[in-house]
This record gives sequence, C-alpha cells and structure tokens, in this order.
Amino acid sequence: MATKTATICAGQQQNGTGDCVAFYNGLSTKNYTGQAYGNGGTPATAANFNDAKNRSVLYWSSHGRKTNTTNYEVLGNNWFSVGVQMANWTTSNPIEVAFFASCYAFYRDYYKRGFAGIMKRTNLFVVCGYSGQAPAGTSTDTNIVNSFFSFTNSGDGVVYAWKKGNNDVGTYPWGAISYGTISANMNFKMPGWGTNTGIDRTQSIWYINQSGASVISPLTISASYSDAESLPAVVFVKEAKIEDRMQNPRNISRSIQYKVTTREHMSEVLGLVEKTAEKADLGRSTLKENSILLYQPLYISELTEEAVGEEQLVGADLIYQHEYKGVPVEGNFVRLCADSDGIYDVMDHWKDFSIEKEEQADRKNCKLDPFQAISEIDAVDKSLIQETTLCYVEVSPNCLHLCHKVYLDDGRGYIIDVNDGTIR
Repeated sequence: MATKTATICAGQQQNGTGDCVAFYNGLSTKNYTGQAYGNGGTPATAANFNDAKNRSVLYWSSHGRKTNTTNYEVLGNNWFSVGVQMANWTTSNPIEVAFFASCYAFYRDYYKRGFAGIMKRTNLFVVCGYSGQAPAGTSTDTNIVNSFFSFTNSGDGVVYAWKKGNNDVGTYPWGAISYGTISANMNFKMPGWGTNTGIDRTQSIWYINQSGASVISPLTISASYSDAESLPAVVFVKEAKIEDRMQNPRNISRSIQYKVTTREHMSEVLGLVEKTAEKADLGRSTLKENSILLYQPLYISELTEEAVGEEQLVGADLIYQHEYKGVPVEGNFVRLCADSDGIYDVMDHWKDFSIEKEEQADRKNCKLDPFQAISEIDAVDKSLIQETTLCYVEVSPNCLHLCHKVYLDDGRGYIIDVNDGTIR
C-alpha cells in the first residue's frame, strides 16, 4: 500500500517558495510526512531531487529549460537533467506521483517519451507539468496549488484536479502523463485521497494536455508594449452587483474520466465552440460585451518510448476573458469546459465593474518599456525576451494596475507593474 510521504523541492525561481508551502499545507491535511529541500534559502540540488524516489509524491518547483534536445533540465543549485537523476529509479522505490512546477517539462517529444519510459520501469503513475511557460506572477503558482487541493479534496483524481487547478487560475499550458484510459486509471488519486481500486498498469500511457488559449473572437487587443503609454496606468473601479448568477457549476459538472475514456475525435472546432456557447445559460448581458473570447482545446495522445501518437481532440474550453480597453483583466473570466456532448464544467470568476477614475503613469517612475522594467530586476539580454503582453492586475480591492507580462526564453516569467516596476 502506498504511504503518505512526500518530497517537496524548491530550486531557483524568482517568485518565491509560496507554492511549495501551499503544497506542504495541502498534504498536511492527510497527515503526510517527508522531506522539504530549498525552503531555507539554499536551492534544492540534483541529489535532493534523486532522494524523492524514496517517497510517494514529489513536488519540484524551479526554472526549467528546453535547450537540451534529449533531456529535460531544471535549475536547482545548478542546472541538471531530470532523466539522468531518474535513471536508477526502479519499482522498489515508492514514488507514484510527480509534479513539475517548472517550464517546458513536456515541450519536446523526447521529454514526454522519456517520462513514459521511466514510468514503465518504476512505480510512477502520473507526472504533471507544463509544455510551455509555467505561470508567472508572485502568487499564481500558489493559487494553482491551493485550487488543485480544493479539487482533490472534492474527490477529483490527480489528472483532472491538475487540469482544474490550472484552469481555475488562467490559461497555462498544463499537461499530465498517466496510464490510461480506463476510469480507475484516469481517476488515480494520491495516497490518502482514495484506494485506487481497479488501476491497471498494463494499459497504455497517455499524454493529456491543453496548450495556451487562442483568441477566436477578438476585440482590439493591446498586445504591444507601445500601447502602455496611451493606456491608463491605474483604474479605480466599482464592482457591480450581479443578480443573474450563472447556475451552480456543481449541478452540471461531470468527471473528465468519462470524457477521456470515450476519446471522441472532434475535427470541427468551430462547431464545438458554437454548441458550447449555445448551450451555456450565461445569464449576463455584460459577459459577451466586455470580454475577449478564448478557445483552449484538450488533447490526448498515446506515448511509448519510441514515439508520440497522433493527437486526438477530446474536448475544449471556451473562456470569456474580461477586458478593459482591449487589455485582459487577470483572474476575471468565465470558463466553460465542453466535449461533444456539451458543457461538463463551469468556472465562474467573472466580476462586473464600472469605472470610477483613471490615472496616467508618473513619467518619472513609470516603466513603459518592458525591457527597461525587467532589466532593473534581472540582468538579461534583450534577445532572451520571448513574449511581452499587457494586462490589468487588481493590486488592492477595486484598484487595477497596468502591468507588463514578460516571458523569457529560458523559462523565467514576470508580471511587472508599469507604474513603478514592482513584481506582481
């Protein structure tokens, strides 16, 4: 029987160890014991990572990179290859579930195939991570962990709770590698959250994932940092009372284990989106008027050590992302999760508001150029900047600040306040 033991590792990262603390707190409700590395200020090491094989659950949080074409690497006290450290793990080790709160764990087919091979010769059953940039922001990863545990506590298995934990916070490119696709496998739980009766390790290994969301009904989206000069840097709002609340999501939710099991192949993406919107009783006159409509498909593909199988579309999420002057408002959205049968889950974080006052940035202290903003935080070459966008972040109740969201090619991500360069 699997034991309630865990290893929590904090490698090098710019947004603190709050997610590691949150993961520890989530496990403590089930009386887990184990080992934590890196929370004292000294980053966890490759040896610490290797030690994780001696416990049932691993949570690793750090930068990750995609430069090595055959081996996924994360940043402890130094960069090291995950596959090299796991090379000597066997079925005699109790490790069953691994989480990588780091960029690019599933970026390359080699990485995914490598994890599949490791699972075949160990007790690992589920590996969770990201195919692209992991969440940016000082508290985003912590919020994802807290959301993940709220869903595991409600009865969801690891794969679905990982999906919902990420979906509940944003549109991050989450992924999970798991034995599939029978119901017991897809609903596999960590020790302490269920007995896992009926799981079958002779089944194929599957990669389940959602890449970043794409815009299907755009307004004028301010994607260029040059727009920061013309946009209000501070917006004071008054939250509107919503009388026509959407129906309780729990009344219409169904477990994703049934969706992944059926594996419907849906080629008509537009038809799915139209059906989703048609069946949704949105009940909000302002929802469609003040949102950017995003689409985030859900795919699965079979994994072996030799190949990654063809992607199969098994579902998709439609996201109404609140915007102001064409700029997304972080954390303010409604997400509708759908498959060929219609909606099976709703995540409602929509907040209506009216504008009370706007202020422009103080020219002496503002950071209108994202490169200027990030160069004062971290010495980086401009060529490392992979993506910059703008967003509004609620920094205090009813007060929105314009921010740069900056991603670097080496996996680092920042949300930087245009007003004064503060990391949000």
